[in-house]
Amino acid sequence: MNLSDLKKMAMKEPWVTPGETAAILEVSRQRVTELLDEGKLEFYPFLGTRHVFLHSIIQRKEKLCKNPKNTGEVLQ
Repeated sequence: MNLSDLKKMAMKEPWVTPGETAAILEVSRQRVTELLDEGKLEFYPFLGTRHVFLHSIIQRKEKLCKNPKNTGEVLQ
C-alpha cells in the first residue's frame, strides 16, 4: 500500500487494527506492539484494544521514503 492510498484511507477511517498496521508497514504484529509500547506509533484505546492512527503510520512511511538507505533503522 502506497502513501496516497493510505491518505485516502485516512479520510474515511482514522485508525486501523494492529494486524492491519503490521501488513501496511510490512512488519510482524509483535513489532507493531513494540512500536506502540515505545510510543513510536500513536493509538486510540477502544474496547480493550489499541487502534493505530493512520496519520502515525503515514508519518513512519514518509520517513522511510525520505531515507531509504536506513530502512531497518527507520522502522525500529
